[in-house]
Amino acid sequence: MTDYLAKARELHAVKRAAAEEAAIQDLASHLREADERADRHAALRQKHGLHPAASPREIADAEIAHERAFGSFVVSRYGGRAEGAQVLCPESAPEHLRDYFQKRRDRLLKEFSEAYAGQAATRLAESRRAA
Repeated sequence: MTDYLAKARELHAVKRAAAEEAAIQDLASHLREADERADRHAALRQKHGLHPAASPREIADAEIAHERAFGSFVVSRYGGRAEGAQVLCPESAPEHLRDYFQKRRDRLLKEFSEAYAGQAATRLAESRRAA
């Protein structure tokens, strides 16, 4: 005769072990994602010269301001000509000129980022003095 109670206990133990392993995997994934998010926020705070306790909203506002400032930087270089729009969005340029505009965008972004990094360092130093 088959011992159904023993089989049920064994099956229940296997299901419980699988559920516990899944819960542990979920927790490990959550911890990894939290660390990655903290690393990204630290890098963005450094990039924008924000204080260490900057909120995600402050970081997002700084990213938006950075993008808008880069757009203004490019537009001021081209005096509002259509070429400036194509540098900002190389995908809008004719296909045979996309590489040219992408390289120009990369060069201007590097130039802008170097100037921005200097300003961010100044902002960070000022926020540390104020604290």
